[in-house]
Amino acid sequence: MVGAMSTPKVVFQINYLPHQDDIQDRDINFDEYTRQRKFYSSRQENDFIKYIVNGSKDPHDFVEYSGNEEKSEGIFNQDGLLDYHSRQSLRGRLRQTKSLIWKGFISFESEFGKDKCHSYEQALDLMKHEFPRFLNKAGLDAKNITWFAALHTNTDNNHIHFAFFENEPTRHRQTTKGLIAEGKHFSHGRLNQHALVNFRIRAEQRLESWNTLLAGVRKPMMDDFKQSLKKSKRGEIADMMNNLLYELPKTGRLQYDSENLAAARPFIDRITKCVISNDARLYEQVENFFILVRNKDDTTRRICKDTKTDPTRHLLFEKYKRDMYRRFGNTVLDCVNAIRFEQRQKEYEKAKGKSLKRVKRAKRTAKFEELVKLNSDIAREAADFFKEYLYKLGEFDLGRMVSGELE
Repeated sequence: MVGAMSTPKVVFQINYLPHQDDIQDRDINFDEYTRQRKFYSSRQENDFIKYIVNGSKDPHDFVEYSGNEEKSEGIFNQDGLLDYHSRQSLRGRLRQTKSLIWKGFISFESEFGKDKCHSYEQALDLMKHEFPRFLNKAGLDAKNITWFAALHTNTDNNHIHFAFFENEPTRHRQTTKGLIAEGKHFSHGRLNQHALVNFRIRAEQRLESWNTLLAGVRKPMMDDFKQSLKKSKRGEIADMMNNLLYELPKTGRLQYDSENLAAARPFIDRITKCVISNDARLYEQVENFFILVRNKDDTTRRICKDTKTDPTRHLLFEKYKRDMYRRFGNTVLDCVNAIRFEQRQKEYEKAKGKSLKRVKRAKRTAKFEELVKLNSDIAREAADFFKEYLYKLGEFDLGRMVSGELE
């Protein structure tokens, strides 16, 4: 259950500072804006970069704040820790950019942060894999963004400071009449709530290694399903498999989510449910899998309640249930295809056997016909020889008669 007063494990906040050329129509305290823009765009000696490196509570310099080993784990971007020359290059780009500068922090509940995000490597893994996803969901192009961050462990709540800006303008400039003028603007600073909530959910999941945990449960479950299916040589499941064999199309893609299998999917799902219900160990694994996903949905509901957001689009149970049936369904189809292949092999062997018999029979017939012909030839040759013998014998007798030897 989600407690009404549960403490958020991850807090994610972002603000932004427009460039001076982009503030005419905004209700902004110009003096305060100027002070902050100079600080975050590194236009003064004590700037945002130095603030990160040194860890000072006073807003001196963000970049240098990250490099102070006593206060932080070091300033980094997607490529790793920044050395002195990289920090100087970053300062130069901050001073030159006309982009908005977004700045924010990711703060962790005390025990959660100390357990799950207490090193530069953990902070880098989180930012490198989840921050670009967040940027894209927020309507920005992650490939067009320069970002840098640092993990601070010098307070009760470990937290990550970060900032980012666009490299090139991305949106067309609009005239007062709504027409597109020449040139482009950098993006406006507002980011949608969905992207912010989604990042909190994914950040907590990554730090808890939820995907790894899920894979650790799912793999043995899939292996056991496959083994249980292979053992079903007789009985109800075998009959259902044979019936499915004749229902499947003869051609086309035979995957669970294929369009030509739409009519067969309910039947495939019935086979899946039957296999699960007939195997006690597999049934328990599936239930544990569902419990794990429900727990994650409870976490999501907690985060959405904290941010007053509708959790519907963030919940995972139905998504992972469909994915599980898809995986099981493809295993069923693999097994059915193996049965079909085996049957075709038997049909081929049977046809091959019949063909061999025909060949042998034809050979025997040919040999018999050859013997008959040979016998006929021998008989003819014998008759011809006998005729010739009689003829020679007649000639011999005639000669003797002529010579008077015969009367």
